[in-house]
This record gives sequence, structure tokens and C-alpha cells, in this order.
Amino acid sequence: MLAGGTAALAPGAEGSRTWGAGPALRGLVGQRGWDVAMTAAFVSPVRLELEGGGVRLTRIPLDLSGSLSFGSSEMRGVVGAGLAGDLLHFTGTDVAQAESSLRFDAGLRSHVGLRFRFGAEVWGVAEVSGTFFPRPYEFEVPPNGVVGHTPTFWLAATFGVLFEIR
Repeated sequence: MLAGGTAALAPGAEGSRTWGAGPALRGLVGQRGWDVAMTAAFVSPVRLELEGGGVRLTRIPLDLSGSLSFGSSEMRGVVGAGLAGDLLHFTGTDVAQAESSLRFDAGLRSHVGLRFRFGAEVWGVAEVSGTFFPRPYEFEVPPNGVVGHTPTFWLAATFGVLFEIR
């Protein structure tokens, strides 16, 4: 079980604040050399700037991924990939008829990281990941039509403590 925090940003997205941070929890099963993990996080809202207004976007990133690890008994490198999902809540800002919406987006995730031993069954974790969503949601504002979309790519850094349960 990993408990930690994550920070994510959307490079290239137009906005006054296209990054967010929050807590992350990960459950994983495996052995030395490999694992399969399920992660859920909450990322503080970002603000995307659109033509004639904006969107407050709150994300709950989810993933199911596999990892290969290598190295010594004290420090291990990790590389992996898997499926990603984002539970998204949008709220229009600075528009005449602001609406809210809840959506789910599916994509792919890859990651690299380090795990370093703190104690007999406690590891520190530092990880960088990229998530790609091939079908972004479009924002439509009448009468202008489509004025923007959700980011297709997110970069994230996750830090935490991994507790081994045997």
C-alpha cells in the first residue's frame, strides 16, 4: 500500500493555472521484480482559459498499471505502463450560462521511478508519469460553438511511502 501525494500539470494547455496537487493512494500486488497496481488520486482544480470564458476542471486520476523493477535490495528502479482514467468535473466560469458536468475519460499511462528502502518493510517512492487521453472533451459555448477542450496530455510527479504487507 502506497500513501503519498501527487502533482500534475498539463503542458501546452491554455489556462491561468494548469497544474494541481493532492493525495494519492495505491494498492499493489507482486513480487520482487514486478507488480500490478491500482492508484487513485485527487488533484486540486485547474483553470482552463477559453474563448469568452473559462472552465474550472477538477480531476480524480485513476490507473491500473504493471511495473518491472530492477536494482539492489536497498534501491530499485521502476518502469511501467497501463490504463488510465480520469473522473472529471467541469464548471463553466465567466460565461453567461455556466453549467457543470461530470465525465469519465480513458487513456494510457507510463511511468518511471525509484524505490528506496527506509526500513524492513517500508520504501520511499519517487515517480514521474505521463498520461495520454486520445479523445479530449470539447467545451461548447453558444453561440460560439466549440471554444476549447480538455488537455490530452498530463505530466505528474508522485512521492510517497510504500508499506509492504505480507
